[in-house]
Amino acid sequence: MTFDDAQSKCDQEFDLVSDSEGTLEYATKVVTFSSVHHLSLYFGGNFGEDVTKIYYIGLKGEFTPGHKTGVVNAVYEARPLMKDHKQDLPEENLARGPQF
Repeated sequence: MTFDDAQSKCDQEFDLVSDSEGTLEYATKVVTFSSVHHLSLYFGGNFGEDVTKIYYIGLKGEFTPGHKTGVVNAVYEARPLMKDHKQDLPEENLARGPQF
């Protein structure tokens, strides 16, 4: 992520309040963040200070393991033949072959 990306439209924006006790919670839009795979946070300001210090960011939710499954059954054809594939086309279309 670059600073140019941070200038584009974000999914949700918060007006942060200085919280030295760390007790504030900000509610997210549940529908927007129901299946997050990547999260980028951008802090555009720091209450006028020269240095930004973030001591804790807590995230709540339910962990769902990722399921990455490769191709289970694939057929690659060097030259496909129409007669090898079931088609819901009239017979006259099959006789002419594919139209490009």
